Amino acid sequence: MKKGIVWVVLLTLSLSLAMPRTAFGQDATGRITAVEEGEPAPFSGYLYDITAAAKLKAQLDAMDEACQIRIDKSVAQQSIEHQLTLDHLQIRYDNLDAITQIRSSALNDVVDLQERELDRLKKSRPEVYFAGGVVAGIGLTVLSGWAIGQVAHGSGN
Repeated sequence: MKKGIVWVVLLTLSLSLAMPRTAFGQDATGRITAVEEGEPAPFSGYLYDITAAAKLKAQLDAMDEACQIRIDKSVAQQSIEHQLTLDHLQIRYDNLDAITQIRSSALNDVVDLQERELDRLKKSRPEVYFAGGVVAGIGLTVLSGWAIGQVAHGSGN
C-alpha cells in the first residue's frame, strides 16, 4: 500500500515539474494553468482542466494496474516455486518413509525369527539329551560286547 502512495506522489511530482514547462495553455493533453495565491484559488498550485485531470488519472490507474500485475505475477511465481519445493519435499518424505517401513519390517522379521529360535532352544531339554546319550552309549557298549563275543566264539570253532 505504501509503495502505491509513493508511486502516486512521485508521478504527480514529476508530472507537475515536467508539464508546466511544456503544457501551459491548451494542447492535446488539456489545459494546465498556474494559479497564484490571491487569485480565485485558495492556494498556489496548478489548475487542471477535465481533460488533463482525466489523462493524469488514467496514467495513475494504468500505473496502479501495471504495478498490481507485477505484484500478482511475482506472488504467483513465488507460490509456484514454493509449491514445487513442497511437492519435492513431500516426495522425498514419502520415499524415506517407505524405506523406513521396509527396514522396520525386515528388522521385525529378524527379531521374530530370533524369538522363534530362542523359544525352540528353550523348549529343548539338555538333560533329556544327556540321558538319551548315556542310554545310547550303554546300549552301544553292550551290543559291541555281544558282537565281539560272537566273533570270538565263532572263530574258535
